[in-house]
Order: sequence, then C-alpha cells, then structure tokens
Amino acid sequence: MRRLLLLLGAVLTLAAAAPVSAATTAVRITGTGFAPRTVYVSADDTITWTNATTSSQQVVADNGSFSSPVLSAGQSYSHTFDTAGAFAYHNGLHPARTGTVNVNAHAQVTIINGGFEPPTVNVTAGETVTWTNRGTANHQVVSDDGTFSSPVLAPGQTFQHTFLVPGTANYHDGLNASNKGSVVVAAAPAPDTITLFASHTTVIDGAAVKLSGTVSTQKAGETVAIVVTPVGSASRTITVTTGTDGAFSAIVAPGIGTSYRAFLKGAAGVDRASSSSVKVNVRPRVTLRKVAATRFSSVVVSGRSLAGRIVSLSEFVPRTHRWVTIRRAVLRRSSSTVSVGSFNVRIRHGLKLRAIVASPGAGYLAGYSNFILS
Repeated sequence: MRRLLLLLGAVLTLAAAAPVSAATTAVRITGTGFAPRTVYVSADDTITWTNATTSSQQVVADNGSFSSPVLSAGQSYSHTFDTAGAFAYHNGLHPARTGTVNVNAHAQVTIINGGFEPPTVNVTAGETVTWTNRGTANHQVVSDDGTFSSPVLAPGQTFQHTFLVPGTANYHDGLNASNKGSVVVAAAPAPDTITLFASHTTVIDGAAVKLSGTVSTQKAGETVAIVVTPVGSASRTITVTTGTDGAFSAIVAPGIGTSYRAFLKGAAGVDRASSSSVKVNVRPRVTLRKVAATRFSSVVVSGRSLAGRIVSLSEFVPRTHRWVTIRRAVLRRSSSTVSVGSFNVRIRHGLKLRAIVASPGAGYLAGYSNFILS
C-alpha cells in the first residue's frame, strides 16, 4: 500500500496558476534543504520545486507572496515570478531550511564568481541584454564568435549589447572560460497593420458608402475605431468589431467631403496600428423642375446650407456638345440643409436643360442636376 501511495505521489503535480513562462528551473527539496539553495532566473520564469524525500515538505515565501500546499513524496509545486527582486523562502515544516530566488528583470544577467545567472536568457531581436558583475572578482563577457566583448568588469560594473539578428549567441567569461552562457534571440514579431477602403470615393450627398478593411492579426473580436472627419467640422468616432479573418465594415452617408481613418485598438485603448486616410468627395444633390411656363426651380440638398451660392440654368448645345449658361440665380436658404434657386426665362420648346452649382464651396465638388426638356 505504501508503494502504491508513493507511486501516486510521484505523478501528482500541484502547480500554482501562472502564465506560460520563458523558462522553468527545477529545485529539489531534500532532507537537508533546497538544492540548489540559491537560483537565478529572469522575470516571467517559473521555479518548480519537487519533494525528493519520503516525508512531507512545504515551500513558503518569507513575505507570503507564494506558498505551496503540503507536498507528499514526489509531488511538485510551481510558481512564476513576474517581478524582479530577491525572494527568500523556507520550508514551512522545517523553517530552518531556507532558499532564495533571485529574479532578474527581463534581459538582465547577473555575473557571480560561479558563472552567469541565468545561464540562458530569451529576448526578441532589437532588445538589449545587460550583464552586471555581482561577484567579488573581475569578469569579462566574450561571445564565442567574437561579435561582442565587454571590457574587464570590476565588481558592480555592467555591460550591454543589443541583439539584432535572430539565433542563439553563445558566450563565456574571458577570465574563466569554463563559465558559459547563451542569449536566445527570437525574431521580432511583425507589426500589426490595418487597411481601410471605401466602396466609392465620390458620391452625391446622402448616398451610402461602405467602408471596409482587415487587420493583420486576422482575428475576430478585435476593436477598430474609425475616425470620421468632415470638412469644417469636428471629428467623431465609429467603433466596430472585426469578424471572421479580421475583416470589418461600416456603412456611412457623408453629407460633405469627409476623411476616414481606421485604428486598431489594444489594451486600455492604445492604438496598435492605423490605416491610411481615405477621402470621400461629395457633390450636393441638385434637382431641376419646371414649375410654370416660364419658371424653373432648382433645389440643392447638402450637409450644410449653400444659401448665397450661385446656381446656373444651362442649355445643352448639340452643335458644340457644350453646356451654355442662360440664367443664374442666388440660392436662398430653405432649411439647414436645403437651398432653393428660381429662374424666370422664356425659352423655345424642346431644349435640354439642367442646373449646375459650379462653386459650392469647401467640402464639395460641383453639383449637377437631372436633365429636363423645356
């Protein structure tokens, strides 16, 4: 029965909840203490303690930041250290047995008389590694391939090197070649990108435009903010969420020339990427109708009133294939978005006519009405 219990204990692992870490370091709990008693790791690394005795043991941080359950023979406990510093701990059932976890900040290495701690660090291309001599003797950091070398470092001095190329860089202590270390350099992740397109780049006032795009993550559920900036007005934001393959879309109806730009949002609303600006040009909506034998009326609809602007009544000349202005009128305000112009003119029957607002002002292209026959 005892053998069965030991076998079950050997396969049981009690792990504290922790994110995936860069590396895991093993510490054995023995009958005399922890082996090794002092370990050096990088931030986000994990320590796993395993009870190598036949009696119960417990790992307890002196400051209470972590604590294992009571571990039977063969059982393990893991804890991930996400903060740099020195963490003293003891055996909860044998307080005189102590240990220390020294956690270096990311991309930092401690040099002690016995070597480099941690012996392997993981960085991303473009990051800088810092070595600090915490020993009592001089040390020197020298790459095996000669690509970098520190001066001789007295106790307390530091050396830095930036790693630009993915791969593994092995190095040693130039004053004690048996002390070795390595830097594992991962390729830098590609930056996030976002695209934005408009189904039309020129529309008549009020016409629907579909904005669409994709994010490089190709993930659903990403937050995209589309900043809408009409000419002469303050910006506003439309928020949408990506669907399958990171695609998103929004329907807009600009009433004046408007620029759109999409931003991929991250944690706390931070912009992870932005698209190029997309401009949608707008023409005022112009209509022309005959209201009496010698009277014509033009109605102009736009995002803001064009009262005071000139609307022209034009005749098409087949011989020259040109439009010729025969009357002009000043638009008068009918509402905040509607302006009206009237023409009193005697013209012969059968002419092809239309109204033109050639200079509608900032934010608009020229507007053209429907054709009518006199």
